Amino acid sequence: MPRIPRGETAGGIYHVINRGNMRMQVFDDAGIRDEATLRCNALHVTLC
Repeated sequence: MPRIPRGETAGGIYHVINRGNMRMQVFDDAGIRDEATLRCNALHVTLC
């Protein structure tokens, strides 16, 4: 039996992953990866 779909919110954040398809890296450049990590952490703190 499938799960009931979650509600959607405009501008909502639903899922953040740390790897791509077949476990491939999402970011090849460490600087870009670190910047994305900082932004996600800042957003998390803002929302909590």
